[in-house]
Amino acid sequence: MKVAVIGARLFLGLIFVVFGLNEWAELFSLGAPGAHPFIEMISDAGFFHVVKGLQVLGGVMLLANFYVPVALVILAPISTNILLYAIFLDPSFIVVDVIVFAITVFLIWAYWTYFKNIFTHKAEPRRH
Repeated sequence: MKVAVIGARLFLGLIFVVFGLNEWAELFSLGAPGAHPFIEMISDAGFFHVVKGLQVLGGVMLLANFYVPVALVILAPISTNILLYAIFLDPSFIVVDVIVFAITVFLIWAYWTYFKNIFTHKAEPRRH
């Protein structure tokens, strides 16, 4: 199990670093020219740079085994949005997107002890 978690962490980190850096370094092409209007809109607004920066940050954290639960908190919403984009707007990479989402869910499950406390029904603030 430990080997699977390490492999999943490194693989997911590598995916997010490479695809995040592709925004600036254009390491490879992701298909035909002319992005979906949604992608053009968030790219024109500058929001895409923020998302790609967070992908690189979270990916490096996973690769370095540095604050892995925080990296998963950063990357889980991105992974979810990637999957939802594939389901509702452009299914051309849906297999890869499902794999990325599944690995993210697997890692959240593997590190569940760090997340379970946020699911407290009636949380009370800390008293000083």
